[in-house]
Amino acid sequence: MSRRLSLRHLRLIVAIAEEGNSVRAGNRINLSQPAVTKSLQEAEKLLEASLFERTNRGMMPTEYGAILLAHARVILSQVDKALIDLSNLKDGWVGQVSVGTLFAASANLLPHAISKLQSAHPRIRVKVYANSHDILLPLLIKGELDIVVGRLTQIRRQDNIIQEPLMDEIACAICAPNHPLAKLEAVTLKDLVREKWIFPDKDTTLRRQLDDAFRNEGLEPPGYFVESLSILNNLELILSAEYIGIVPWQTTRAQILYDRIRILPVPLKSTFTPIGITRRADIEPSPSVEKFIETLRAVAKVEPNQTLK
Repeated sequence: MSRRLSLRHLRLIVAIAEEGNSVRAGNRINLSQPAVTKSLQEAEKLLEASLFERTNRGMMPTEYGAILLAHARVILSQVDKALIDLSNLKDGWVGQVSVGTLFAASANLLPHAISKLQSAHPRIRVKVYANSHDILLPLLIKGELDIVVGRLTQIRRQDNIIQEPLMDEIACAICAPNHPLAKLEAVTLKDLVREKWIFPDKDTTLRRQLDDAFRNEGLEPPGYFVESLSILNNLELILSAEYIGIVPWQTTRAQILYDRIRILPVPLKSTFTPIGITRRADIEPSPSVEKFIETLRAVAKVEPNQTLK
């Protein structure tokens, strides 16, 4: 069976699942409708199982189809990466790393690691995808990302996932230097309830931790807020419109040095979280990815202590 089930079958199964229609799937992978029908029938005969059922929502994977689909996506992703590595080698590159990054890692740890990696191995290409955890984790599971670097969160689906902590991180509340609260020597969460806030998305760990910080003090989280993960947008709102921001300490360091922001003296112990690497356990890292992981470990060891006293 494994010899006769081909990549062509797997690409067709993925296309049908994502398009929900055999005609669109055929157009997507350049197969005629008779060829689509024949290939699907071949795969189902080989597996002795029906892979799709027709519903009013289109062609939907059966229980057997869903299992094969999950593996097909990973297999095809790895094949595509192999072809990219071969192409890179022909073009003078020796490898590529696809890394997803979360807010906390993108300010210092990740750029320092990339710089150090490419200083030692200038022919390794690094592709960075910045987004929230709920977007990056499915890409990692499907094999489209090699690793995710950022705040480590509890993963409901633990199968085949490895998390490696590298350093500790805590978030802090920040404001503009001319904000009325910036002049106070002590600030409580109660003082901040009625302020304008910039929050991370509601599905992020940092947002849940901030909500917990207020509720642990017997307070409801602020109701006047903007949801945003854009660093430039957030900084402008903080500096020009008196918003309060919640950001990882790593992200604030440069702004503090240039005296552009103030950290409010309010403890946010519930946001204390390790930063680290998340990757699939069942995929052996390529030499390029392994070198990048080693570089991340080395950079994390020399980064200053991130815990705010």
